[in-house]
Amino acid sequence: MNYAITGHTGQVGGFLYNNLGNCVGFSKTNGFDITDDDAQDRIILEAYKCDGFINCAHGGPGTAQTDMLWKMYARWKNQNKYIINIGTDHASPQVWSTVRTDYPLEKSILAVTVDHIQKQHKTKCKVSIINPNVVTVDTLADIKQAVMLIVNSRTQITSINLQ
Repeated sequence: MNYAITGHTGQVGGFLYNNLGNCVGFSKTNGFDITDDDAQDRIILEAYKCDGFINCAHGGPGTAQTDMLWKMYARWKNQNKYIINIGTDHASPQVWSTVRTDYPLEKSILAVTVDHIQKQHKTKCKVSIINPNVVTVDTLADIKQAVMLIVNSRTQITSINLQ
C-alpha cells in the first residue's frame, strides 16, 4: 500500500509518514501549502499512483483540509482507493481554541463533509475519518492502527473516535 500524506512533517502526519512505509509527503516545508490552490492541484497529480490519501494537514484558518478532501475525492471517486481524514473528537471550543479560535469549526466542517460523502455519494473510493482527541504518544500508535484497520477492512469504516 502506498500513501500520500499531507502535513507529513507535523506531529500526526510525521508519525504516519515515518511508520507506514511507502509514503509520499506533502507539507509547507517541501512546497505544498494546502491553502494554495496550485499546491492542492499538484498534490492531486503527484498522489495519483498512491492507494491511499491521508488528509492530515488542516491548513487553517479556513477550510483548506475540506477543500483538499473534495478535490481528491473528485479525482479518486471511481477507483478502489482510500481517503482517510484526520479530524478531532469533540472539537470543543474550550479545548481546541487554544490551537486557534476557528479550529473547532474547521474540524466540524471536515467531519460533516466526510459524513455527506459517505451518505450521498456511493462510489468505489472509501472515505473515512479518524478523530483523535488530544494527541499523545499512545494516540499516535492508535492512529496508525486505525489507518491499518480502515485499509484492511472489507467494508467501509465511516469513522473511528479515539478518546
